[in-house]
Amino acid sequence: MKFLQYTLFIRWSASFVIAMLIFGLGQPTFAQIFEEDTNLAQYLITNNVEVGSETVNGYQQVYYIYNGSKIFITDSNQNSTQAVSDKEYITFSTAVNGAGQIFLYHIPSNTTIQITSSSTNLQPKLSNGKVVWERWVEDRWQVFFFDGISVHQLTSGNLSINPDIKNDQIVYASNNEQDEWRTVEYSLNSKQAVIVKSGLTARYPKFKNNKVVFELEELLIEKEKKEQAKAEREAKRLAEEDALVEEIDTIPPVITLNGEAVINLSLGNTYTEEGATALDNVNGLVPVIVNGYPDTSLIGIYTIHYNTTDSSNNDAIEVLRTINVTVDGETPQDAVVIDPSTDSGQDFDDSEPEQVVESIMDTVIDAVIDAISKPDTHPSPEENQPVAEEIDQSSNETPIEIVTTEKPDEEPTPVTKPTSEPTPELNPEPESEQLEPVPEPVVEEDIIVELEGEPLVQEEIIEEEAVLLKEPATNLEPELVEEPTPEPVESTPTPESTPEPILEPESEPTLLPPSE
Repeated sequence: MKFLQYTLFIRWSASFVIAMLIFGLGQPTFAQIFEEDTNLAQYLITNNVEVGSETVNGYQQVYYIYNGSKIFITDSNQNSTQAVSDKEYITFSTAVNGAGQIFLYHIPSNTTIQITSSSTNLQPKLSNGKVVWERWVEDRWQVFFFDGISVHQLTSGNLSINPDIKNDQIVYASNNEQDEWRTVEYSLNSKQAVIVKSGLTARYPKFKNNKVVFELEELLIEKEKKEQAKAEREAKRLAEEDALVEEIDTIPPVITLNGEAVINLSLGNTYTEEGATALDNVNGLVPVIVNGYPDTSLIGIYTIHYNTTDSSNNDAIEVLRTINVTVDGETPQDAVVIDPSTDSGQDFDDSEPEQVVESIMDTVIDAVIDAISKPDTHPSPEENQPVAEEIDQSSNETPIEIVTTEKPDEEPTPVTKPTSEPTPELNPEPESEQLEPVPEPVVEEDIIVELEGEPLVQEEIIEEEAVLLKEPATNLEPELVEEPTPEPVESTPTPESTPEPILEPESEPTLLPPSE
């Protein structure tokens, strides 16, 4: 008997100890769960949870987020979307047998009720456990309402869509027979409906901060604000560009010559380019481009050009240096102006070569006529010099020297500046048989200069011009000279007093007697 009592006591004590251990270990978990439910209920009094839908096992399922965790409230093999939350309630639409039905979920109690079971129902909105939505009735959408107990049809007749609810006020859009959109606000308390707006923007009404606003109108206002902000940004950008343009360098560099702007050189002297410096307000010293170089072997006035550009492509004002090449190194009174940068000492327009040729030919013809009009054109051997006619200096043309020296046909030698060795004479006449001398031509000293008995030829005369000079002199001489031509002296004529000699190739020249 005592053994039985002892056994019962041990079993009862063990059960009690086990129960106490289970209660002691499970109490914190139970308390935590109860505390979380209490905190969620308190949170939902003043806040709305974030809701959404996500694909799970091929179907869209609705969830809400609390403390950073997703809590799914649907798990059926159907698509549930269009979830909306308000405080402790969540409403959503689930496709049941292909037609949307409206459900209402209570968060604290984790319970769900199905509000509709027929037709197609979409776009649910929620406030304090009351729900409005669109239902397809016959051939158009109508607005329905759930007051927490039963379902009521709010509209009929005209098309009615986009319902929204806030407390006891319901707003929706209605389209009449004239296809005019109107926003209607309905009061659950007074059972009265009022049209608050007409027009296209009245199609999308909703509650915002307990006031009726229009979504399309808000979009237009938002678009206008964005365009205004864009215009302000563009205006600011243009203003910054204008300010930047004002800061862009527009000042060109300034060129300063090294040395004199006018330099006088004697014929044959060496010219040394001293260059120039260019200073820019931004780039400092910039390189200078020099264009031109004088030919000190020819008398004339040469111009050297100095140019430069800075990094902003501002061209400096061109600076010129004048080089006067004369016989004595003094400033010339009348001289040919030569621009080395154009490689031409002639005062002609290169674009009209016919005028250049015509001017040269006119000068040659005038010189020939003037030469053959003199009493005697046969100089003596001592005066066997090239004849240069005086050209009018006011014509601004380069004087052309007329040379009567005969040249062979086979190997013509161009008339150039005389060398240091004089050209030998061919069969000179004896001194006793000299003809009447020709008067000395007047030659400008700064153009033609005699050096040691030989003339300085400033410009070459082409072979065709030399032939042109000799032919008129031979043909016109008998008509212009009044006195009879003296009998020719039987001696070897000079080259200047005979017609053009006929030369055999690669043999000594043979001079023929003058024709009678």
